[in-house]
Amino acid sequence: MKKSLLPLFAILMASSCFSTGNGAQSDHPDGYLILSEAEGLQPPSSAEPVPGSPGNTPFPPNRIISALKEAYPDKITEITYKNNDWAIRIYDRWLYWAEGRLLPEEEIYSGEKYSPHLFYTYPENLPPFEKPDSETAERIEGIIDQRKENPIVRNPAFLNGLWRIWDRDTSWKRVKTTFFLGYKL
Repeated sequence: MKKSLLPLFAILMASSCFSTGNGAQSDHPDGYLILSEAEGLQPPSSAEPVPGSPGNTPFPPNRIISALKEAYPDKITEITYKNNDWAIRIYDRWLYWAEGRLLPEEEIYSGEKYSPHLFYTYPENLPPFEKPDSETAERIEGIIDQRKENPIVRNPAFLNGLWRIWDRDTSWKRVKTTFFLGYKL
């Protein structure tokens, strides 16, 4: 009984760690959040973001970083347009949009070695599952093979900033040990 509950507990713990948003509900028919603050954030007209621009997202960067600030209001203390790019301040460190890569200033010029963070729209309800046809299954296998050969490499600055982990010592200071059903976690 204990061993069968352990995976369930681990999943619940992981989901609670990542659900730090404010729980705002979508009013948009396509299911994504409309941000009033994002509408007021505009870069200079010469730098106006274009939907579908680099970063592999249909959303302009100002909408994405506004959504990040709304999701992490206690961690992202400021968003602005500076040095010809959008920037967010996590605690006391600035990260630049850098075409979706969220990089610290010292890494902007080596940003091509990192993959951008991807942002998607999701439907409110899951569509019914349909078994893929052979052509679609083959295409999916090709994508998986390509990912294995060229894995996604993201700069850790964004997540490390949210969790305030800068090195091995700071990460170990944040680890909390607990016991559940006789298991040390």
